[in-house]
Amino acid sequence: MLVKRFWLFLVFVNLPLALLTANSADRNTITMDIETRIRTESVTNIFLDITLKNDSSNVLRIPNGYLPWDGYAMTIALVEAAPTSTPLKQELIISDPLPGKPWRLKKGTTLHGQINLTSRFPDLTRVLKRTDVVVFWSYQPETEDKQKVDRVGGWLQIPRQMRQSSRR
Repeated sequence: MLVKRFWLFLVFVNLPLALLTANSADRNTITMDIETRIRTESVTNIFLDITLKNDSSNVLRIPNGYLPWDGYAMTIALVEAAPTSTPLKQELIISDPLPGKPWRLKKGTTLHGQINLTSRFPDLTRVLKRTDVVVFWSYQPETEDKQKVDRVGGWLQIPRQMRQSSRR
């Protein structure tokens, strides 16, 4: 009986998503490829490296404030990879986008940036001494003319920092 209820729940939860997908095909599609990776320079300098690639046939003009590494344009959550799944507290700062011309991304061109995770999540170094950390991210860029690219997301893992032995 429990299995049947679960299937009904899945059908109703996924129904609106299927309808949204069908409607989005009618729009002028803007596609962008996003690659992310964790870069560790030291235990106290851990970065989320981000590469954007324009896969559209048009030139994309993205204002500074909508780039993922500018302020809070990219949604990020860090969670301890332990049974408690405790989220790390994020340090929020005021972030006003810089004025100026938007970035122009021609078809096939890329743009790179980074987010300093140890600055944004002050407890990261301490937590990595005892457990791995999972980085969840989500990003929906918006062009200068207010067109939104489809939201994308993913996750990465930061391995626990093994303590170096002081023995020789």
